Amino acid sequence: MDFQKLSVFFFILSYSIFCHLVWNGCYNAHSCSETEVHNSLYNTNKKTQNTKLVIQNNIKLTRRKTMGSKTSPCPILPKPIKSIFHLNWFRKSPDLFPISIQLYSMFDEKNNTLGFILISSAIFTIIEWMYIIYLLSRLLWDGIIKPIFKIIYLIIFICVLMKISVMFLPYTKSYISQDNYQYISSMVFSFYNITSKLYTDFGILINNAIKDDVGHCIINRE
Repeated sequence: MDFQKLSVFFFILSYSIFCHLVWNGCYNAHSCSETEVHNSLYNTNKKTQNTKLVIQNNIKLTRRKTMGSKTSPCPILPKPIKSIFHLNWFRKSPDLFPISIQLYSMFDEKNNTLGFILISSAIFTIIEWMYIIYLLSRLLWDGIIKPIFKIIYLIIFICVLMKISVMFLPYTKSYISQDNYQYISSMVFSFYNITSKLYTDFGILINNAIKDDVGHCIINRE
């Protein structure tokens, strides 16, 4: 069973690397990057119609110089979604650079196959980002949020325990000696007063911080 899982894992990994190689081959063949494609797509609305025509002509000339008259446009994903295999350490590797262009050229005439491979690369990239977000959320939960909740639960437990101790302490007077009762009661009341003061000071601090934030927001709006 473990061998089957390992085989499936390595098959999926190999296929994903193959898809990323074809994806990178498109950018290597056209000598462009995601940033350039993003700029040409999302910044054209800030330019005049003449500038748009000049950019389109430049892109067409560049494609003709690199791949000939018939080329396929490079795919793009929304920022900042990008696979680690789309970075320059993998894309511009001297060993993988010619391989990526050759693989892309093999499927350039087969639009359906090329489209399926590029879509697979995009899907693997999204899965990769989902896994990274999952790991970061687990790290955030186990490293920061969970310890904070434990501290809050501990504080609440101590406060409730102290209140219950103060409430039921007089009923224990007949079961213990006078000296022990005075010693225990002094400790309990001292600790209760300290925790009550800390709780009050913390509440005042939080209220002041909220008031300052609200005041800054009102001033900024005005």
